[in-house]
Amino acid sequence: VSGASSDYIRGLLFILVQRPYDIGDSIAIAGPDDPASGNGSPQWVVKDISLYHTTLVYAFSQEIGTLSNGAISQKRILNAARSPRANLHFYLKFGIRVKMETVEIFKNELFEYIKARPREWIRPLAFRMNVISADLGYVEYFVLLNHRESWQQMGALKNSLSDVQQFCFELSASLGMGFESPPLPIQMDATSVSCFSDLLSAANNPTLTDRNNAAKGNNQLTGDVVDE
Repeated sequence: VSGASSDYIRGLLFILVQRPYDIGDSIAIAGPDDPASGNGSPQWVVKDISLYHTTLVYAFSQEIGTLSNGAISQKRILNAARSPRANLHFYLKFGIRVKMETVEIFKNELFEYIKARPREWIRPLAFRMNVISADLGYVEYFVLLNHRESWQQMGALKNSLSDVQQFCFELSASLGMGFESPPLPIQMDATSVSCFSDLLSAANNPTLTDRNNAAKGNNQLTGDVVDE
């Protein structure tokens, strides 16, 4: 079987047997080993499926693309319509001097916010310390929430995530949990030291042109003439 025929047969099996998507599904196509974003992959909406090709519409720009089924069969397909109850995550940073009692109050308030919106959220899944950065003055926390919608409803997911992040920002401000990054130190490498030395030398040792210009300025005030 030639390469073209093999690709065609692979595409037929892909569409007729595997059936990885239907018309209207939002999908993301990537290489088998490419990392996933974790918060929603760029989506193409399946517009048409034939035995040879699949026609897609890019969700954000409405651009239309066509791929052979044989080519797609060798990729990893993330099907948003078949990925129910999306997990959404984000990170929070609190001042390093914030007490654990205050963090616990914040956590309980956040979980109550989630429970009060059963049409959006199913439950919180994780709230844990992720990074301690003493030199920059903050502690980072990881938050994982389980949403009721599938990844097909990307707009609804993004709106819910934005709302809960806004709630967290306002709550942390009311509890005094913010932090201010300390000023970063000035790094003097060899190039910086050399440039500084050149500037200092130029300031202390004016050139002949600088001296002549200065002399011209002085003699214009006194009425004398300076020969070049």
